[in-house]
Amino acid sequence: IASSMLDLPEEPHMAYFTAAGSDITNDNLKAIEGKTVGLSNFNSCTDLVIKRYLQKNGVDLDKVNFLELKAELIAPAIERGEVDLGVFHPPLVGVLLSQPDKFTQAFTSYDDWGPLGGQAPYVASNAWLKAHPEAAREFVGIIARTANWANAHPKESAEIAGKTTGYPVEQTTNWHYAPNALLDKASLQLWWDLVEEVGDPLPGSENLKPEDIATNAFNPYATSADLLESQEQNTAIITEEQNTGVFDTHLVDIEE
Repeated sequence: IASSMLDLPEEPHMAYFTAAGSDITNDNLKAIEGKTVGLSNFNSCTDLVIKRYLQKNGVDLDKVNFLELKAELIAPAIERGEVDLGVFHPPLVGVLLSQPDKFTQAFTSYDDWGPLGGQAPYVASNAWLKAHPEAAREFVGIIARTANWANAHPKESAEIAGKTTGYPVEQTTNWHYAPNALLDKASLQLWWDLVEEVGDPLPGSENLKPEDIATNAFNPYATSADLLESQEQNTAIITEEQNTGVFDTHLVDIEE
């Protein structure tokens, strides 16, 4: 029902770190064969993106050990030599960048999927949307305004992330968010492609398209329920609401 982050070179969804001095680099990804990648969840962004990127660059995934760890345990595992490459989200990305004597950023998720990547949309059940359409619209509006504020105030946004996570505020980084929380087909389709190529598809998902499960119907800054074709149509910040209520959508039967 609402978009989330996008990917920028300087504000990536994820970044990949090694121990300082490692021979694993963006130009030498084959060096990861026989070694261990630390990630926080399988069949998720931390798993799928790195696997596709390595595969695209000639790495035999069967020769890589993928180890699931809690996010906060991956960096210490790199320091101990138990993990050779770690997958990280903000705000930890900034914390690791501030320690070049210990960690080196090898590459980022932007290197794989470019500006369209990064989506982690907000979701809600059809039952809840049907029962609380106006609450859903209010929620999406808050997400949209917050996203626009965070993009315009990256330093302050990162400081808030630091305070809420306990990391040093001067070291933390944050994501870049899709303007106005509007959803689009292109960035959502990336997830179908990722799962098909290197993931574990849910039964029946091959018969679905983004517009079968996503809608802008609850976004006060949308001009229709339809998904945008891509985020290239969503570059201007919208400050005035573009509708007066929830749009009709085939996904949810909203009672008048």
